[in-house]
Amino acid sequence: MIWNAEYETLERGALEDLQLRRLQTTLAWVYDRVPYYRDRLDAGGVSPRDVRSLDDIRKLPFSDKEALRET
Repeated sequence: MIWNAEYETLERGALEDLQLRRLQTTLAWVYDRVPYYRDRLDAGGVSPRDVRSLDDIRKLPFSDKEALRET
């Protein structure tokens, strides 16, 4: 069953473009508003502007349960 035909039937390239735009938007939002993630990105030497492709997700630091508990 298709719930949202506009997004669920996108061609691969269009889907990846959408995913990249959403990732960039989310990164910019958290970088500007959430000190914890800004500090993590800065410590990893990554800024939201550095994410130019979906492959760049490898540059991003991951958060685990312990890190989230500490903050």
